Amino acid sequence: MAEILKGVRVLDLSQVMAGPFGTMVLGDLGAEIIKVENADGGDLCRNNRQYLHKGESAYFISLNRNKKSLTLNLRSQKARQAFFDLVKISDVVYDNFRPGTMEKLGVGYDVLKQINPRIICCSVSGFGANSPFKDRPALDLLIQAMGGVMSFTGEEKGRPPVRVGYPMGDLAAALYATISVLGALYHRTVTGEGQQCDIAMLDAQLSLMTYRAQYYFLAGVIPEPIGSAHATSIPIRAFKTADGGYVTVEASHEKFFRNLCGVIEMPELAQDQRFSSLAARAKNKEALFAILEERFLARTRDDWIERLVAGDVPAGPVNNLEEALSNPSILARDMVAEVDHLGERIKIVGNPIKMSGLGQQTFSAPPTLGEHNMEILGGYLNYSAEQIREVLESP
Repeated sequence: MAEILKGVRVLDLSQVMAGPFGTMVLGDLGAEIIKVENADGGDLCRNNRQYLHKGESAYFISLNRNKKSLTLNLRSQKARQAFFDLVKISDVVYDNFRPGTMEKLGVGYDVLKQINPRIICCSVSGFGANSPFKDRPALDLLIQAMGGVMSFTGEEKGRPPVRVGYPMGDLAAALYATISVLGALYHRTVTGEGQQCDIAMLDAQLSLMTYRAQYYFLAGVIPEPIGSAHATSIPIRAFKTADGGYVTVEASHEKFFRNLCGVIEMPELAQDQRFSSLAARAKNKEALFAILEERFLARTRDDWIERLVAGDVPAGPVNNLEEALSNPSILARDMVAEVDHLGERIKIVGNPIKMSGLGQQTFSAPPTLGEHNMEILGGYLNYSAEQIREVLESP
């Protein structure tokens, strides 16, 4: 196991995507993650019936490695007391309920900090604890839509809005939640104080706007869909090739544009007054794109990639997922890993964080529901067999 967060214990009450992805990152860094689930089915995505592997959801497998599962009904007094006992010996409590749910369960920050003043509570929700929308349900599609990114994702010319191909609303919030926990842990080493972290999916999505938001603040520019192109840097785009594949090119810098013109055997384009500067190319982008579109249809995708890379042009293929997972760079950096799970070795996506303290990482498989009940209640809390039975069976 990793050593970076060794000794940090996280009580993870989250489920589905926005919470579990964040706690998985903490687990990859060496934190001990205790996944607190209800006994009646557990995490909602355990029951996702698509892409099952030996009866277990691939969705769940992808988000819950390096965790232990404990089943507690927090509406039960005895189970809630067991949770309080765990809070005494833990560092972080992490949830992704709607604001107010933890308080209704009797396990909100104001209660937990009385039990353990050093506890860090991190809550991920759609809109945040003080938002006028705090009671609304929030799923990734809604966040991408309300956060603005769907309004300029996809192709131009009046096509319908398109969501980003994976759940950026969920994933961005999970990563910001992880950052907030790491910051709170550092703050605690300095001051001894715990923290309450309040992460909203909509806030996280909007923060990713960066320069698009700044263009609006400074110039009132409201972005529109432009496909794979860039709003101001030309040429950046995907181009179709002779075999139906696509290559992406980022050649807005003058050096790279000259290199591109050489690779496509049209060096004169770099001297053409219509294209001889970034400002000129932005003004005449349709004419430039028409030339490049025709030229790229002359060779296959892989042929172009070989030539562009050799010519020092930033370029890459538009890979499908199979191609992406077999990319030599991905394999060299251990981004396809394996775990022992349900009696066989299965592949999983690896940890993108590379640090000297992590070394060659191995991962434990996602836990079965309640797999670690005895270890945690009996081992960590020294509960007797009778106490364990009462905690697990009390209504």
